Amino acid sequence: MMNESLIMLSTGASSVMEYGLTVTAVAVLVVFSALILLYLAYTFVGYVCSGKLVEKFGRKAAAGIPQAEGGDSDSEIAAAIAMAIEMARREESIHDDESYVITIRRS
Repeated sequence: MMNESLIMLSTGASSVMEYGLTVTAVAVLVVFSALILLYLAYTFVGYVCSGKLVEKFGRKAAAGIPQAEGGDSDSEIAAAIAMAIEMARREESIHDDESYVITIRRS
């Protein structure tokens, strides 16, 4: 009786084990492929957010565009922008603090 139940368990286990290994292999492949896709997605988002993608492809496109007459370089443009920002900040500090209270007088 004991030998018969062992034989039944061993034959039943082999068919279950065959499908179990297949399911395990498929599950491992799905998990690793999902991890690879996530890695690629995060890497791409990192390039976009850091500006490396624009530097990589934007410089080549801008190299073919001729400079405007007068030869303004990037450093001169950056200096003009920085000066405009600094002047705007100074104007904000020049003004006195307003009370922001509106008084309506009836005539």
